[in-house]
Amino acid sequence: MNTTALFVELLITGIGAGVWFSLTLLCVFGYSWIPFEKIIILPALIPTIALLYVLGIIIDRISDLAFQGWDKSLRQKHFNKSTDYQRARTIVYGQSLSLRDWFKYGRSRLRICRGWTINSLLCIASLNAFIWIRLPADCPRLHLTLFSSVMFGLLSIGALSAWYSLTYREYQRLREEYSFSQESKQVDSME
Repeated sequence: MNTTALFVELLITGIGAGVWFSLTLLCVFGYSWIPFEKIIILPALIPTIALLYVLGIIIDRISDLAFQGWDKSLRQKHFNKSTDYQRARTIVYGQSLSLRDWFKYGRSRLRICRGWTINSLLCIASLNAFIWIRLPADCPRLHLTLFSSVMFGLLSIGALSAWYSLTYREYQRLREEYSFSQESKQVDSME
């Protein structure tokens, strides 16, 4: 995977983290002191992008730890041992550049889904805290809470479902490609 793709992947995850992180800060410190007209200018975007990138890295690591058990369980459905998986990956990646790129693209998508599963749950918590702590009582807080919780909940479920599907399909396809390459080797050695 090239550096630009990795940067974009972490930035996409970082944007979600930036939402809940900002809401948490606004919940704690309020928002009346923020000069919105001054922070939405080009020079302010550079440190913002850097912060989002760092938040993306942090959420990526947290989500990696959180999903580690599920990932291992899915991998074991197709590979008995971790070494079998590593061997298959090395051989399949080495045989075809297009297959390697397909797998890397899939890994990028599943990391984004994994990160957004975590981000969505944290957005529910931070947004609800912000609604109930910082918005005036005459706002329809209950409606906002229900709507935002359902929307971010559906996003979290969708991201989790996509992660599961992408991960399962990746291991399945890797196993198929590895088996095919081993069968081809045996046929070539018999000739």
